[in-house]
Amino acid sequence: MVLYKRRLQLRLYMLNSQLPLDPLARFMMEYAVPLDFKKNEKIKSPGNKEAFFFINKGMVTAFDTQLSNSPYLRLLGPNNLFVSLNSNSPFTQLSWQALSPSKLLYIPYIPIKNNLAPFYLQWEKLIQHIQEIEKERMHHHSILNALKNNEKLDYLEKNLPKILIKSNYGTIARFIGISRETLVRLISKKNHMPIIF
Repeated sequence: MVLYKRRLQLRLYMLNSQLPLDPLARFMMEYAVPLDFKKNEKIKSPGNKEAFFFINKGMVTAFDTQLSNSPYLRLLGPNNLFVSLNSNSPFTQLSWQALSPSKLLYIPYIPIKNNLAPFYLQWEKLIQHIQEIEKERMHHHSILNALKNNEKLDYLEKNLPKILIKSNYGTIARFIGISRETLVRLISKKNHMPIIF
């Protein structure tokens, strides 16, 4: 995937998210560096610097490194933006990993922030957007944790169908906190039919 197309995909995301195109999207596209990650490779920026990452292709997950066999706390596919910052940031600290061969744009956090100093309202809008999508991801995760096993699949079908379409059963099971066998059993009980309403 060429840099032009990756940047175009980011521009479309910014447009669909109603984020400012100039100078915010322009700066993000100018600073964007394409990175490719192998399956199960840890996602980190060059020099482990604070960064925004935009997913062009592939599936990535986030988990808590403090817990062994931690469930997946986030599960994201193409056209998603996430942030990787140091421990002083207002965002949740997570470790990110590629679940499949993945193509991402690395966008350095500090240069974007510094360049947007004269356009602080655009910077605030970007940070607010990141906080809102992270809050939504946390909300989905907390609901999934509260549901009974037989309700989790229905919730994903209604609210996060792209995860079901793009992920394998093992990944889905780890994300919703059940075994792969339990997930297969739940799908079999539904006769492999998604819910209609």
